[in-house]
Amino acid sequence: MAVPAMLVAHVFGASIVEGFITAFGLIYLQQHHPEYLTSLKRYVAGENGVETGQASPARPTWQLIFGGIVLMLVVLFAAGLIAGGGDPGHLFGADWSSVDWASVATMLLMVGVLAAVLIPLAWWLLPRSIRSVGTAYVAAAIFAPLGLIAPGFAYGEGAPGDVANEFGYIPDGLQSLSGFFSAPFRDYNVPLPFFDGADAPLWHAALGYEIAGILGLLVIGLIFWGVGSFVPRRDPKPISTQAAP
Repeated sequence: MAVPAMLVAHVFGASIVEGFITAFGLIYLQQHHPEYLTSLKRYVAGENGVETGQASPARPTWQLIFGGIVLMLVVLFAAGLIAGGGDPGHLFGADWSSVDWASVATMLLMVGVLAAVLIPLAWWLLPRSIRSVGTAYVAAAIFAPLGLIAPGFAYGEGAPGDVANEFGYIPDGLQSLSGFFSAPFRDYNVPLPFFDGADAPLWHAALGYEIAGILGLLVIGLIFWGVGSFVPRRDPKPISTQAAP
């Protein structure tokens, strides 16, 4: 039952979340950097392509985000019920009765306090050119520990021991390659006893998640900034508004 449950969760859950992330990224480009999209026109339609038509009235971004979140929650709940055989206590095939909800409450309080401090601080400190998207990424890093609430391990991210407990055996390829590479932040956490020790409280692990996420964002951002500094910039060609004959 574990494999079908994971399949349903990813088909009706993770894939939809990824679709919304892609859509919101496209909306951001359309509103703030349309030159990246219009510059592709000549590759698709050629130099003498079809003239750009009148655009339909755009909906406010908050409506798209709110509607997307509501739809995503409804679909996720439905997919969870299907995977759990209709039992709300076994959404996505997981045993939610094993969750320590007192520790979860402490973690949520810590995440809420950090979000109230760091998200406005990021908005205030970041340059205007990247303020919106930078603040969104900081918020994503702060709320990332919410995934710790779910019992079990994520599909495709379990250690050999987790796979053995779930399926009863360890594939030879997984066993031989599991120690080939160790990520700098193993298990998305800071490799220090305070954050990922055997007896570390849940809010300690959540804090390690957030630190690892923010450090990862900074490293990736610096890499892209360094690469972008060597790429010559070209001003986009103005789009003609003259009607075609």
